[in-house]
Amino acid sequence: LYDENTPLEEVFPDLTTGCTDRYGGMTLKGLADEMHQFKKDHKMCDILQKAYAVLPEPAITYAEAFEKLVHNDVEHIPIEKAGGRIVATGIFPYPPGIPILAPGERTGKQNGPVLQYLKSLQDFDRRFPGFEHDTHGIECIKGEYMMYCVKEKKR
Repeated sequence: LYDENTPLEEVFPDLTTGCTDRYGGMTLKGLADEMHQFKKDHKMCDILQKAYAVLPEPAITYAEAFEKLVHNDVEHIPIEKAGGRIVATGIFPYPPGIPILAPGERTGKQNGPVLQYLKSLQDFDRRFPGFEHDTHGIECIKGEYMMYCVKEKKR
């Protein structure tokens, strides 16, 4: 179907009906090429490797993070503001399905590889509705990735 440049509405009729503005008139080849180019331009594979090459800093134990979550001592934070925060839940991007952050670990710097990888997934999801990533521990609200972080005391 790729080689035959099949219209997308023949391959994914529900997708094209639900996202006519985005996918109307496209072919499978056109969409696949656009997706691959996006991943290449945004260096998503490089960022993924860097994100999994760093060991996050443990700040509190799993049990302490769970206790904070149960007692609602957490806040919903967009990934764009999550630099240096302690996550209350594990973050598991699929694929690869390997935890990138465990409960109680710090996210790292705002421009660090972990948050940059999550941002690249968010950007992909915004660009290609219907092909969103399944990232456990992340909620996508109106196209924005949100995570539960432990509330911080005012400094």
